[in-house]
Amino acid sequence: MPDEEIPPRELICFEIEHCGTPVSTFPELRDEYAVLEVDDRYSPRVKLCSLATGRTGVMKLKKALFKTKPLEAGEILRLLSWERKPAYTYVDGKARPRHDTCDLWITGYEVVV
Repeated sequence: MPDEEIPPRELICFEIEHCGTPVSTFPELRDEYAVLEVDDRYSPRVKLCSLATGRTGVMKLKKALFKTKPLEAGEILRLLSWERKPAYTYVDGKARPRHDTCDLWITGYEVVV
């Protein structure tokens, strides 16, 4: 059987399904990320893996954005815009900013696969 080139997004979906995380990297897919986990309690958090570098991280979304375009583990998204905001912690039921860390918030994305 001759060797065939598998499209990068199909290969990534296969790797996520069978390995739990992407193994291959594709530098040309710079703004695309694989969704590894979704925690939709409170402000939804998604664990993402960069298809270009293989680095992983967690980003948050506003609930309204998540409800209009829900995400599921195994999908690939193109990150259109994001912003850095101070992280908050709750002390005695009140939100207080943590000055030592920031959260990354997705403000725009589209699902590719």
